[in-house]
Amino acid sequence: MLLGAIIGDMAGSRFEFERKPSFPDTVPLLGPLAHFTDDTVMTVAVAEGLENGYGNPAKSAAEVVRSMQKFGRAWPRAGYGPRFRKWLGSPDPAPYGSCGNGSAMRASAAAWLYGTLEEVERYSGIQAATTHDHPEGIRGATAAAGITFLARTGATKDEIRDAALNRWGYGAGSSLEDFRRTAHPSVLCADTLPVALASFLWSDSFEGTIRTAISFGADTDTQAAIAGSFAEAFYGVPKKFEWQARGKLPRDLSDALDRFQAFARHCGADGRAHE
Repeated sequence: MLLGAIIGDMAGSRFEFERKPSFPDTVPLLGPLAHFTDDTVMTVAVAEGLENGYGNPAKSAAEVVRSMQKFGRAWPRAGYGPRFRKWLGSPDPAPYGSCGNGSAMRASAAAWLYGTLEEVERYSGIQAATTHDHPEGIRGATAAAGITFLARTGATKDEIRDAALNRWGYGAGSSLEDFRRTAHPSVLCADTLPVALASFLWSDSFEGTIRTAISFGADTDTQAAIAGSFAEAFYGVPKKFEWQARGKLPRDLSDALDRFQAFARHCGADGRAHE
């Protein structure tokens, strides 16, 4: 749980906004230059907030704000955008209408905590609206968490593709090559979700999904974090990547991750990845 997002973030961190990222199969996924960014910090923060507010919408919103400010201030140089950085330091933080992909990259915790798609959508939307209350910001977050939920609860890729298009309005093309011709990767949810979705649908492994997401260039860490969430839920995470990622996490983030995983299993909402 959450490791797919964290591994994707770390793997994509060194290639962010390169025009043509050099990421052939011979380049280690989590080499020495790979590091966690704001995507990991906020994924863990939202997980803690949703855990502390479990089952209570108003409390969940308040706890998500508290945890995001706590971890954001503990890691002030993780790579936040200017408006979010201002929000982190505000004594009275309010949403600021963003439609950026930050709401989606941090949304995966809801997919592991709750047992129905409707609950997952509700709580992923709640965490999104604390900052990204633009309709596109909320749509991206609910789709990211919803796709992760479907993947972890046994949906096929065809079923996920149909839901992504018909429920949330995100398509992935008829093939990876077809999708690449029309993709416009950017920092917006409307552009990032299709890239993450196509990377997952047109790959055949956890590692392949993340490498494909990075190959699009642009916001590589966030694309790979979202795609990694889908891939973890569908394939599981190879142990070697889990160990490598854990070795790059500081103690406070690692401890919060452990607490969340234990809590989600206790809630009984934890699903099984595909064998």
